[in-house]
Amino acid sequence: MNTIRDRVKAWRERDYPGVTPITRQLLNHWNNPERERRLFFCQREAAETLIWLVEASPAEKQGIVIPRDNGLVRYACKMATGSGEPVAMWMVIAWRGFLKLPTRRLRK
Repeated sequence: MNTIRDRVKAWRERDYPGVTPITRQLLNHWNNPERERRLFFCQREAAETLIWLVEASPAEKQGIVIPRDNGLVRYACKMATGSGEPVAMWMVIAWRGFLKLPTRRLRK
């Protein structure tokens, strides 16, 4: 777990290399210091970790093996009670939903 956390931190500090343009827009929005309602760091870190697991290059994830469960890859984030878990879930749902939209629809 700490290995993943350290790698996500290094990836964040390098401005998220390898992410899709849609993901970059979301990360920029979520990390914007001018946001009216700023996110808790743990909410950002949870979303960033899941994004890293999906979008970071294989070289970034060297040596990290996520076991499969009956052929499915399952990801989980651990957050304390009251730390905004529903917001983190909605961030991930929004990210995955936007990735499914055709790019031309997002430009309008």
